[in-house]
Parts: sequence; structure tokens; C-alpha cells
Amino acid sequence: MIRFDDHSSRASRRSKDKLAAVRVIWDTWVKNLPKMYNPSENVAVDERLYPFKGRCQFRQYMPKKPEKYGIKFWVACCSKSGYAWNMQIYTGKPSSGTREKNQEMRVVLDMVKGLKGHNVTCDNFFTSLFTGRRTEKKEFDFGWYGKKSKPELPWELLHLQCRKLNSSRFAFSEDCTIVSYLPKKNRNVLVLSTMHNDNRVSDGKGNKPDIILHYNNTKGGVDNLDKMTSTYFCQRMTARWPLVIYCNIIDVSAYNAYVLWTEKHPAWNVGRLHKRRLFLEELGKAVVQPEMMRRKTPSRTAAAKSAVERLRKDAEQPFTSGITDTDASGKKRARCQLCVSSGNKTSKYAAVIQSYLDNGWAEEAPDAGPLGRTWYLPHHAVYQKGSSGEVKCRIVFEGSARFRDISLNDLLDAGSKLQADLLGILIRFRRYRIGLQADIQKMYLQVALYEADRDVCRFLWSEPGENELPKTYRLT
Repeated sequence: MIRFDDHSSRASRRSKDKLAAVRVIWDTWVKNLPKMYNPSENVAVDERLYPFKGRCQFRQYMPKKPEKYGIKFWVACCSKSGYAWNMQIYTGKPSSGTREKNQEMRVVLDMVKGLKGHNVTCDNFFTSLFTGRRTEKKEFDFGWYGKKSKPELPWELLHLQCRKLNSSRFAFSEDCTIVSYLPKKNRNVLVLSTMHNDNRVSDGKGNKPDIILHYNNTKGGVDNLDKMTSTYFCQRMTARWPLVIYCNIIDVSAYNAYVLWTEKHPAWNVGRLHKRRLFLEELGKAVVQPEMMRRKTPSRTAAAKSAVERLRKDAEQPFTSGITDTDASGKKRARCQLCVSSGNKTSKYAAVIQSYLDNGWAEEAPDAGPLGRTWYLPHHAVYQKGSSGEVKCRIVFEGSARFRDISLNDLLDAGSKLQADLLGILIRFRRYRIGLQADIQKMYLQVALYEADRDVCRFLWSEPGENELPKTYRLT
């Protein structure tokens, strides 16, 4: 029922834009993200996978992620607070089918557009010498080389023979620094920075270079956002990817609101370990409170006004229930989506129960049954399509259902055999010139129960669509 665009023009827009179903709401939301918050001096750019296993043209498979399948986002976050400052959806290959060149450079520049004087931390996918040089003046690109296949890497940084553990090698250019650090045997960590221009190494454990220490301290902005939004989230099971993106918008917006609130009110619930849960509770109440107040006064829709006018005109006539619900234009209103349809399975179930009552096969039972002789039978419906195409409903009462390891069938005594012997039937059939064969409709329901035993065949039933407690009935 939730839609975010005009369905009539979606087909033409989808041929040019894979996000046509959510483009308007997504662009509006992303445009407002930077307006609310000024990030700290360190900003992290990374990818984020929002879990989704339904059908989607740009669904991604990332085996190293916990969920593996989902929609991928490019995200720029404040490294200190995890505030989502900018975001893009990765929609796969363009419609032309050709791969995008220098995608990592384009993504980083898009994510940090509008930032001045910030240090940007990103991983090996985004980091390259060309990306660092393309950033604007006073911006810093700072990332980790996970692969050794980068063509701009000097051979001296890749050569590991005769190197000691925890040793570092530096390479300098006019505008950037690259360090090679050896934390383990044959494990080479390469980091590029346009912020650092020296070879300082810490005196602590591991003798790590300052570049790597800075990277470790600032790389977790997007991971922190992922962790926080996966703890409390609003996503529900759905097969529609636009609804998944909408849930992501709500989750990220709720976390951003939490960051804004705690930074503006640092003394709020100091020392509480579940501050975010408390904030979400208050946020939820604040969001629904206006709607609750609005619903205190019944709305006068066009259909309601039309009904009132008809009743005023016909006030002198007796009221009848045959008035057709119409809107102001006189057209008949569509059936409410929340009401029970006359053709669905629930209605057929209710019709069969009503036939039990109408034919005297069941009756409403008293509130309390005899002690030790009361049993409630679970029941379910079996639907079968007949030769005419009509779906028929049959109710099965489960006498084998167990309660405290006892079932009603366990307590029944086996009586004498009621069915005649087949050989006797055939012999008698030949004694007369005319033989009759008949089928008794609902034969087992025609057999009356002994009145004292009816309370062991009780069952519960509630009419669909009515907000009432189930009533107690018993088979007769």
C-alpha cells in the first residue's frame, strides 16, 4: 500500500533511472542530511550493505558481510559520532551496459562534496594516488591499500625480504605519503595519506606509524552507523525493495536525530547504558502524538459529508440499512482494505461454522462445563477445489490433539463395528430386482451426540473482523 511515486509514469522513468520508484523521496532526504550537522575534522567514506533477499535489479552479493545479500550504499559519516552526512545507492552497471571508469574516485568526490578542511578516511577500494590528488584544496584523502596491484606503488614498499617485524618503510611525493608496515610475517599493510608528511613512529606496542594509528582511530564511522542501526531497526519482511530503502531512511534518520539530540543535550541520561533505546521511545511518541490528537475529532471526509446530507433529506423516513456508500461524486466506494472480503477463505470458514449452528450440528455452550467431562477441540479448515471450480471448505476437529499428554481419542471406548460386511452386501444386493444406492450428505454430522457427552466436544470461535473474545460452542 506504500508508494513513493506516480505509478502511471513509472515505466518511462524506469528506463532511464533504476531508482525511479523512490527517486523523489530519496533525493529530498539526502539533500537535507548535510544541512543538520557539521561533522568533526575526520570523515569516513565506506560501503554499507542493507540486508534484502527479494528481487531487485541492483541487489548485491557481498560474501564478507554478515547478511551477504542486500542493497549497497556509499556512505560518508562523521568518524567521531557516526552521523550519516551523505549517502548514495549503488545501482550496478549503467543502462548502457558499460562499466564505469574510475568509480572509486567519483564516489569519494561525490561523498565529500561540500566539505572543506576535513580529513577523509576510506578503505582500499577508494584509495589511490589519483583520488588523493583530485580532492579539493585543504581536503585530505587517507586510505588503506589492501591490494599490491596498484601501479603507482614503489617496488621498495612491496619487497618484504630481509624486513623485520613491526618495521616501517616510507615513500614521499610532493603531495602525499605512503607507508608500508609489517605487523606479521608476510603481512604488508600499505597506507596512503595526503595529511601526513613525516615518518614518525609511535613508541608503543608494535611501533606503529602515526599514519596507521590515525587510520585506525578514524576508519570506523560507517561501521559504527551499521552497528547502531542493526541494534534497533524498523525493517520488516517484505519483497519490495522501495520499502526496504524507506526503512533504511527511517533507521538512519532516527540515529542521526539521536546524535543531534545527545550533542545538544550532553547531560541527558548521563550514565544510562540504553540511552538510544530511551531516545527512540520518546521519538516514537513524539511522531505519533499529533496523529493521536487529530483522531480525537472524527474527520468529515467527502463520503461522510455525503452520508450526512442523505440522512438529513430522508430524516422523515424510517432508517434502512440499504443505503449505498458513495463518495461526493456519487461513485460507489471501493471496499475497505482492512475488512474481510466475502470471497476469501476466512469468510468461507465463517460460513461453514454458521451452517453448523443453523442445522443444529453445534450450539452455544454454557460458560462452565461439568468438572472432569469438559474438553476443547482445536479445529482448522481444509479447502478443496471442486470439479466446477468452486472452492469448498471443510472443518476438521482434531480429537488427536494432546493436552498434558492426553488426547480425546485416548479416552474413547471402541464400540462394535457399524459397517456391514462387503460379502453380505453383495449377496443381499442380488436377492432383489432393484437395488438402491444413496449418499448421505455430511453423514457424520447427522449422528447425534449423547447430551451428557457434548461438553467433551467444545470448541472456540470468533467472528472475523470483530474485536471480541472467542465464544464457546459444542457439537451436538
